[in-house]
Amino acid sequence: MRVYRAAGAVLEPRSTAPRTAPTHQWTFKFRSNALCLNFVASMAGPRSRPHGVERWTSPALLEEWFHRSGLPILSTSLNSGDVADARELREAIFRLATLEQRGAPASACDIDLVNHWSRRQPYVPILDAGARHQRLPEVLEFAELMALVAADAIDLFTGEFNHRIKECASEKCPILFVDRSRAGNRRWCSERPCGFQASSRAYRLRRSESDDEAT
Repeated sequence: MRVYRAAGAVLEPRSTAPRTAPTHQWTFKFRSNALCLNFVASMAGPRSRPHGVERWTSPALLEEWFHRSGLPILSTSLNSGDVADARELREAIFRLATLEQRGAPASACDIDLVNHWSRRQPYVPILDAGARHQRLPEVLEFAELMALVAADAIDLFTGEFNHRIKECASEKCPILFVDRSRAGNRRWCSERPCGFQASSRAYRLRRSESDDEAT
């Protein structure tokens, strides 16, 4: 397993704050093939991170993300400080994933933050009936859920798929995903909608070119 080393330099902070999305328009995307990258995908909008649209605009929306992610139930309601902590971890994972994708050195501060959360109140796996599988407890604290996200990031950055972190090939989709296909040639975060839309555009372009030649 590869040792993930930090570089001495720290990435520049974002110069502008992301926009916030109206609560009636937000949607969460879970198409990244990794818990930590689904966490990253909670920022919507263009590929340029400073111009993205913030989906976690309230503690309730962060709670909703955890609920939809399939993780254990939160033991308590969240507050604005929890939202700030989640955003901070999310952006650290985003920077690490982007640098991993490019083969560039990682920020020591971002690695320290991920490691900080991975150590927080570790959860205890539980064997289910028949002792055939292990599962998470049904209820976890916020710090324990954050620890799961951080641990997933560590597994990704040090595992066999660390070179398979990709950006969706769709011009309209900023999602980072893990290509776990056997051939390693996946281009889109999902065939629907991104792959289907790209195929439809290519088909319309071919039809248009064919019509032009016929006239």
